[in-house]
Amino acid sequence: MAGPSSMAQPAGLETAYDEYDDAVVELEGILIEGQEILDPETIRLLEENLLILDRAISQSREALTQDPGSKILRRILSETMRRKMDLLQRAVVAIYSNS
Repeated sequence: MAGPSSMAQPAGLETAYDEYDDAVVELEGILIEGQEILDPETIRLLEENLLILDRAISQSREALTQDPGSKILRRILSETMRRKMDLLQRAVVAIYSNS
């Protein structure tokens, strides 16, 4: 998922979005490679929750392109991104703990 347009966001935020996206790709790769270690129901629930978070992140990013100065939208996006990262990190820890 690409970050919001650099014209719409300060350079620091664009860099943070890029770093976030890179970290998510890495964690999702570990999750895909290790998914056979976790219970299928756990994987199903993870996938459902990640899809919900992805939708919220996408909608927040789109809203920020329309209103780039909105502190509320940035806060919502930041919190949703943090929740996704936390979920992915917990899943990876579970994979490593059970392997």
